[in-house]
Amino acid sequence: MEEEIISIRIGGLEYKLQCPVEEQPHLLEAAEKLDKKIKSTKRKLKTLPMERISVLAALDISSDLVKLQSQGAEVIESIDQPESPKEEITKEPEISQTEDPDLQDENGEDLNFKLVSEISELSKL
Repeated sequence: MEEEIISIRIGGLEYKLQCPVEEQPHLLEAAEKLDKKIKSTKRKLKTLPMERISVLAALDISSDLVKLQSQGAEVIESIDQPESPKEEITKEPEISQTEDPDLQDENGEDLNFKLVSEISELSKL
């Protein structure tokens, strides 16, 4: 894994960091977002020292991350939960076979029956 030293600017200060090449775009984007959040917080809370502004900005970003992780977990949980019992089919419908030659395949099997069977199988997925 090749690493390079990159320079980022956060809160008016420059930092030189050693970072794997493939992670550089993510680190640069994260630094840019943190810098913007610090500047925004500094505009709102002009009297606080830079150290506290930095901590508040980082806490705000961390809070956003926790919310997104929680929302993601809820989505995954809702996908993993089975359908409610009301929606489940407990009994397969009875289908009578037809004698109509237009509704039979080349083997004489009922196409309606095959179609409904396939739909029934798909609904179980």
